[in-house]
Amino acid sequence: MMKEQIFMFHYAGGNRYSYLKLAELLGKRAEVHCLELPGRGKRMAEPLIRSFQDAVDDYIEQVRILRNGAPFKLYGHSMGGLIAPYIAQHFHQRNDPAKAIVVTGNAGPDVGLSDRRYLLSNEFFTERLVQLGGIPKEVLEHQELLDFFLPIIKADFEVLEKEALPALEIKTPLFVRMGTEEKWKGSMENWKNYSKDKLSMELIEGDHFFINGSEDQIARCLSEA
Repeated sequence: MMKEQIFMFHYAGGNRYSYLKLAELLGKRAEVHCLELPGRGKRMAEPLIRSFQDAVDDYIEQVRILRNGAPFKLYGHSMGGLIAPYIAQHFHQRNDPAKAIVVTGNAGPDVGLSDRRYLLSNEFFTERLVQLGGIPKEVLEHQELLDFFLPIIKADFEVLEKEALPALEIKTPLFVRMGTEEKWKGSMENWKNYSKDKLSMELIEGDHFFINGSEDQIARCLSEA
């Protein structure tokens, strides 16, 4: 019997290595694929994507190539958590529905995406990133590293903030988890406007990057979803 497949989509500035511990936990019982957009990781030589639909389409093609007929689930944090339901919608429309979507650190479309942060100067943009948390101290303290990562993160914010998002109707069980200290935790029920199937919502102790240290809980959610 084939193992179920789990496809993971990174947060802004992330890559295929963003969920190493989580992938290791799940890899004992599932076939885990940590995907990435162009311009980072193993796809460093490819130009960055700056359109939401282009990002969704890129991920859809990656998943399509890797699909093997086994049941599958989708997981994403923050940016990846917003993209994952659109990927689920695509495959549902093609009679290959996911078993579940697990979203962390995202309150759904139209929440917190109006700031156009990608237009800020590098200085002010970096300040906003520090407020969000999750930026490694070694990156903030070394200008060369910061200069390397900022264009990637800015491009990802442009993907999220530049244009209105496409229509979304989620016909897949959706499990949403957010941090107790996240700015938009009070807007989590926004997902009710898009979910037409089971919807589970829960807060986990921590800020926007509560996933670092909560891998066991997320792995359990993905396993039981």
